[in-house]
Amino acid sequence: MLEYQMITVLCRRFDYSGAYNIARALNIHQTPLGSLLQLCKSSVNFDFHAARSMLPDLKDFFSKEDSRKLQRNHEALIAGEPDAMFSEHLWSMRFQLEQEEFIDFLGRLYRFNEAFFKYVFVLKHTGKKSIFDEIYEEGRILRILRKKYNIHNRNIIFAIHTFLLQTSPMMPGVKQALEFLTGKEMKALADLRNSSIVGHGFRAVSEEMITQQFAPPKVLLDQLYLHLQHVGLNIDTQKYHLMNDVITKSVEREFS
Repeated sequence: MLEYQMITVLCRRFDYSGAYNIARALNIHQTPLGSLLQLCKSSVNFDFHAARSMLPDLKDFFSKEDSRKLQRNHEALIAGEPDAMFSEHLWSMRFQLEQEEFIDFLGRLYRFNEAFFKYVFVLKHTGKKSIFDEIYEEGRILRILRKKYNIHNRNIIFAIHTFLLQTSPMMPGVKQALEFLTGKEMKALADLRNSSIVGHGFRAVSEEMITQQFAPPKVLLDQLYLHLQHVGLNIDTQKYHLMNDVITKSVEREFS
């Protein structure tokens, strides 16, 4: 395989850092293709300010409609809009699966559960807010639950779960999501995560172990996507496929 073809191969696995390093080795990292790889590399690390700064170099890569979508997407991410942030979170989990980093996948799953419970609490308590709003701070939520609702559990997920069970009427889609996220299969995955290096131990994690406790990881991702949709979030499923298609075409032009 020729070295430049590795750029496409790595991007199909969402390894944009590796692809960018190949571009550097080929001395094409300062081209528009290099800027696109750098945008993706920054996005993987949730550095959306750096990612947005690459957009002016890419105006000839995308249609006007796609350029506007990307601009709006990065503005939404920088603003912490829940739809954009949860979309990026699911993409991040998909990246871990493609790269077979199952321990980190479970770490992101735990972070997803916490973020989802916080989101639903804030939505019920004050309405839709930026993920970066101070209302999402764990200490603040626990104080509100303690003082206003007499809920004293120090575990943020369990505390919000208790709050939601006491709330009537429950928001559309929330009951099903709660049953899913607090079910025995998810608890088994939490135990697996807790005993791993991203928790409190050194236990191994594999795709087979996740499947044994719940289902194939991609099925789990599909379930998370559906539950986010059911609570009214608009989740993107095309962004990085678009990026990869553009990268592939650019590589073909660059080296044809």
